Amino acid sequence: MTGRSVRTPARPRSNERGASAVEFALLVPLLVMLVFGVIDFGIVLAQKQSLSSAARAGARYGSVNLFDPDSHNCGKVIDQTRAEAQTIAMAGTSVTVEVLRGSSLAAATRVCSTDASLTPNDSSVAPCANASLAAGTIENLYVRATRRDTTIGIPATPIAATFDLSSTGAFQCEYH
Repeated sequence: MTGRSVRTPARPRSNERGASAVEFALLVPLLVMLVFGVIDFGIVLAQKQSLSSAARAGARYGSVNLFDPDSHNCGKVIDQTRAEAQTIAMAGTSVTVEVLRGSSLAAATRVCSTDASLTPNDSSVAPCANASLAAGTIENLYVRATRRDTTIGIPATPIAATFDLSSTGAFQCEYH
């Protein structure tokens, strides 16, 4: 040999011809499920955050505007909550709003609601107006925003979940 390397001819790989296509076909559904799962999670997380913010905004609106007779009623609190709840994937009108008042959420009584099956349901009631309280008694206004949601699922499959998203905001009623 004079320094030249001798190359051996490469063997044809006839037994591995379609392996990469099969591997691709096996991995694509998993990757699609992962991508749509991340998208679903992001949409649900944004809706939950929007409901939390809307419930707090509604409770604040109801407790701060106590002495303005034109804007202080359950209907305005509900409208404020629904207006704050809108996102790209969620319309405010799809949100059920319940307004409660009490010393704690467990002891709170319902003042009004957008659910017609719940009573009382008078939207003209002032949510923080309670003249029967003794001096020094503290009451909170609770606003619960709820939405029935469905995940977008994975295209061409029946995988989708329906669940309730709910959040409650609380502010102290300011009686003078």
